[in-house]
Amino acid sequence: MNPFRLRLLVNNFVLMLSVFGGLNCIRNNFVTSMGIKTINNLIMKKSFLFIVALITMSTTSYAQELGLGFQASFPSYGLSLKADLTETHTVQGVFGAFGTVTMISGRYIYNFSETGDSFPITPFVYAQAGQWNYNEDLLGIDESVFGYGVGAGIEFNWLNFFSDRFRTTLELGYSKVDLEFFDFSATTIGVGLHYNFLEL
Repeated sequence: MNPFRLRLLVNNFVLMLSVFGGLNCIRNNFVTSMGIKTINNLIMKKSFLFIVALITMSTTSYAQELGLGFQASFPSYGLSLKADLTETHTVQGVFGAFGTVTMISGRYIYNFSETGDSFPITPFVYAQAGQWNYNEDLLGIDESVFGYGVGAGIEFNWLNFFSDRFRTTLELGYSKVDLEFFDFSATTIGVGLHYNFLEL
């Protein structure tokens, strides 16, 4: 990969971490003057817009493929946008608006060489950072924290009889999400399904 592109990718990921950390600090400073729910909703919306802008910027300049689909990393699941910058480097934005815990996060994915002829499988590792929110109106709970994680998985296409543009992922990860009122498991199991609708 071109050193300039790799440096830009790393800088974008570091910027993403800084923004999430900054948003969490803003929440802690202003939560006493504004409602907790208002602050959390603002953070989630701004984070989502930032990740979309980041992936769009990367995609416009470097992406080979762009995929839209579904990503679940229990207890959160929702929409996902993936951009393959090269065969090795991928960025992903996840808006987990559903599930017991909602989240908005960004990922960097490193893809290893594809294996298998009749049924190709691509192993990968990833690093993730974002904002997790747990809301339970009946109990008066609404908390939001910055979190991060790492993991590994495989990508394959079991729907190749229908289209070669589908990609399915299975993954196992470790997450550090310190919610006070929800027992967030450090070990996460994830699954994703994306359709590569754009090839550049």
